[in-house]
Amino acid sequence: MMKKCFTAGLFAFATLLAPAASSAADIGFEDITDFTHASSPYDSYHHLLDTAYGVRWTGGRYDQRLWSVYAPGPSPWFPYDSANYAHSGNNYLSAQMIEGLYIRGTDITLTSMWARLGGTVTDYSNITVAAYKDGLQIGSKSFTLSDTYQFLDINFSGADTIAINGPYGNLIVDDMVLTNVGPVPEPGTYAMLLAGLGLVGFAARRKRTAA
Repeated sequence: MMKKCFTAGLFAFATLLAPAASSAADIGFEDITDFTHASSPYDSYHHLLDTAYGVRWTGGRYDQRLWSVYAPGPSPWFPYDSANYAHSGNNYLSAQMIEGLYIRGTDITLTSMWARLGGTVTDYSNITVAAYKDGLQIGSKSFTLSDTYQFLDINFSGADTIAINGPYGNLIVDDMVLTNVGPVPEPGTYAMLLAGLGLVGFAARRKRTAA
């Protein structure tokens, strides 16, 4: 029993000393190959993001996941248009702008991304990208988009949520530079560490007493 706790303590100690893991930085969505081919052309070449690239992609009414990756083929706004809407490569991300879109993690850095509007450009072509930490806003930038790609220089770091709001319709994103540092150890890890180190001290003291 003592040996097991000693091993657990050392393992927990090593875990705490290990550097935090982080997700990939340059995201072009090219690694996604699993697409749903629905009966309607509207849904063809479609992959709904949930947890990917070290973050959770959420948003929309009732916190639905409305970020979808598309490959060249029918677009979500012009079902019979086979044009490639990617900024680079083949795949691109399309987001349905309904009551905001969110990227959730633990320690997010969003450096930049390329973005454009999908469909018709309207008076509601402005988007706001905001960063939050523990419910408090730590940064916000606004951009005016068109139907061609433009580079969005964002440079937010230390956030647990990135919120994107507006316009009504579809937002297209590609070549996003984003990282998320892995979560800190759970409280149970610290308990294991303390238990293991306590047993180490107890064993050392017992050895000195016996000598």
